[in-house]
Amino acid sequence: MDERDHQIGLHGLALLRSGVKGDSLGVHRHRSAIAELIGDPREAASRRLPVVGVQEGYAAWATSYDERRNPTIRAEEPVVRRLLADRPAGVAVDVGTGTGRHATWLAEQGHDVIGVDTSRAMLEVARMRAPDLEWIEADLRALPLDDASADVVVCGLTLSHLPKLDGIAELARILRPGGRLVVSNPHPLATEVLHARAWTTTEDGIRVQVPEWAHGLGAYVSRFVACGLVPTALEEPAHDGEDPMLEGMPAALVWAADRPEDR
Repeated sequence: MDERDHQIGLHGLALLRSGVKGDSLGVHRHRSAIAELIGDPREAASRRLPVVGVQEGYAAWATSYDERRNPTIRAEEPVVRRLLADRPAGVAVDVGTGTGRHATWLAEQGHDVIGVDTSRAMLEVARMRAPDLEWIEADLRALPLDDASADVVVCGLTLSHLPKLDGIAELARILRPGGRLVVSNPHPLATEVLHARAWTTTEDGIRVQVPEWAHGLGAYVSRFVACGLVPTALEEPAHDGEDPMLEGMPAALVWAADRPEDR
């Protein structure tokens, strides 16, 4: 028995132990390790997808984005909406709006909505979805909006595409006193441990992934505080039962951070 066989055996024992304990994360980790050791092409390919830039990835994904049942969105979306449901109607800016899922909901709640995204292809879908809303193509780190111009700012599943959370400064800059910022991202466990990535299939049938980075809880708190915001809620919604391997595991982080009223 060589070293590889020894490692497969150890991971096999650990896999059995994780299964008996009901440790879904352990099951996934050891199953993936065994797949890599034995060269399972299905598992190995899923963990080493070609990486493309955000613009290229979302250009390929735009027309099918709303069709795929995204487990992170299923976990994140109800929490984001609950954290915003009691906000009085005002100016709402949805940064990283994508195809406009949060923006159109905010408009239904009576807000005057501006949707911002760096992907022209995604914004084209958003415009078809809600032609009466204002859509702006811009980088979230350089928003073409005035200071303190928004009552609500939302940034859904977007900051994970940045190596650092420096985009929070711009989100805070446009938020008025008394306003609320809601930020969601894939949970760092999913990004760092399960190696989950935003992925899509190109026109020529190649499955690709968009870069994502895991950000720890302390990094969020530090950024919020440095920008004059007060974190008021943190939720970690779990995956539903559609994928038994992931059921109960955290899918996303959803933060609410408020700008205090001027005194």
